[in-house]
Order: sequence, then C-alpha cells, then structure tokens
Amino acid sequence: MNLAAFLDLGVPESHLRAELARLPIQSEYDIEVRTGAKMGISGTHVKVHAQDTGDHRHHATIVKMIRHARYPTGTEQRALAIFQAIAEAEGKIHNVPPEKVHFHEVGAVDSIIDIIGAAIAIEYVNPDIILCNPVEVGGGFVDCAHGRFPVPAPATQELLVGAPCTYGGVDGEATTPTGAAILSVSVDEFSPSGRFTPNKVGYGIGFKEFVIPNVVRVALGEYVPHRPAMAAIGHVN
Repeated sequence: MNLAAFLDLGVPESHLRAELARLPIQSEYDIEVRTGAKMGISGTHVKVHAQDTGDHRHHATIVKMIRHARYPTGTEQRALAIFQAIAEAEGKIHNVPPEKVHFHEVGAVDSIIDIIGAAIAIEYVNPDIILCNPVEVGGGFVDCAHGRFPVPAPATQELLVGAPCTYGGVDGEATTPTGAAILSVSVDEFSPSGRFTPNKVGYGIGFKEFVIPNVVRVALGEYVPHRPAMAAIGHVN
C-alpha cells in the first residue's frame, strides 16, 4: 500500500522497477500495478507476486544484498536503517543479537520489495521532512511465524515505541511490522503541530475490507512548523 501510494503520488513505475532490478532476486518476483478503489476512493493498487521458496533470509544476508546493489547513498542508507530497526526489534523480543536475527515475514521476497521500494520512492520524492498522524494499529489477532498474537504483533509494537498509536479502529491488523519499520525510520514528526498545505495526494489501495477505507494516503506539500511564542525578557530600571 505504501508503494502504491507513492506511485499514485507520481513516482514513475519505470524508475521503481529499474531500481528494484538491481537486487539479485529478479527471478523470484513480479510486480502488478493497476488502479483500484475502496469504499469509493480510487487510487493505485500494487501486488508483489513472489515465489514461495521458503527462503526467509537472515539480516546479514539482506545487508549484503542491499550493498551489492550499489544504490545511491540515500537509498542504501534508508533501506539498511529500516532493516536494522526490524533486526533490533526482533532481537530484543527473541533475546538474540540483531545480526543473528532470522527474518520470517519481513525476510520474504515481497517484504524485501516493500521495504527497499519504500526507500527508493522516498529518495525519489526527496522530502525535507516527513510527517505522520497517529498510527492506527488495529485490533483482534494476527497469525505470525511464531504463533497467534494479539494485534499489534510484538515487532510492530516494539518498532512503534515513542510513536503515538491508536488501537481498535478496525478489526484486524492495520499496521504490519514492515509498515511500522518504514514509519519508525522515516518519520521526522508524528502528530505534527504546524501548518501543512498539501499540493498533491496519492492513494495506495489495500486488499483487506475494513469498516473504514483500507487505503494509505500520502500527501506532498508545504509545511510551516509551529513555533511557540518567545517569552519576553526585560528589566525594570
């Protein structure tokens, strides 16, 4: 949904595909891009069709993959930072060093494409600052590699430490570990207090059906931060 929103915003599909082709996994996936809609909101729908090889990679393997691709510095650093955040969260949860973390869901091909694609798209847009509203995580239960857990999944909640979250807005997982990792690394200001003027908006359409539109909205515009008034300082003669 994040990739779809950025494509809908104006990141060229050709650019995304060309940059992803740097990765040594071209034969393991295909990307389908089409228009879509949820509850009357139209936008872009992206589906990563990946071969289910069961090859869910270790953190160190993915780091080598990213560096081997020789991305521009900004893209490489952002992609590495997102995977590092996931490794640290998973390492804390499972009590193992981050470099020894074996990724399950986020080590699958579709998640690798989602995360590196996010780094590519953000660097293409090249924003000065990234803002985000409070993160809706959802409710109910989710099935993970280690079993059935209440929403948010442990990695999702760990990655969102320090971020404002809302709970139970929908029945189901509204924020995945992949999405939480992208936000935790990329967002400069949650619940922005300044004035934002949107100039362009993109919608990424999801698969699930919720009681609210299952979309990710990305807006590009101008932001004026809120600056508290300075206290007057003076003296009496």
